[in-house]
Amino acid sequence: MAFPQLDWRLLSVVVMLVLGLYTVTIRKFFSDGGDWRILLPLAGVVGLLALAYFAFIYKEVSFNGSTLGVLAIALISIGLVTLLSMLVYADPATQINVAMPIMGLSIVSTAIFSIFFLGETVTLKTWAGIILALAAIFVLVK
Repeated sequence: MAFPQLDWRLLSVVVMLVLGLYTVTIRKFFSDGGDWRILLPLAGVVGLLALAYFAFIYKEVSFNGSTLGVLAIALISIGLVTLLSMLVYADPATQINVAMPIMGLSIVSTAIFSIFFLGETVTLKTWAGIILALAAIFVLVK
């Protein structure tokens, strides 16, 4: 079975909306007295179920020596992002409406990393977007 081919632009908008919902609900969970001892095991179970689903559905997926290192970095990165973002969400002093745009600057680091690691070119329009994103964050934190 192959991955379904959907328009990446539409999927990007859906991811944006779901991430926004995720952020608000996790923050609500912690502000209503939610506990790490509940969240982390449940998140682990959901992650394992997702992994089992993909392993069952996409049997032709294989790993080789060149993808294993990149996969390790990706998994460590997502683990760190999850842990660190949970620390942000759990802090009662966090203003999510400010913290999320700052964390959203990952678009800037993604653009820069894609230049060095993927060999992508960055257009003047992309640089303008990066500069505007940085300016927006500067306005939010001041």
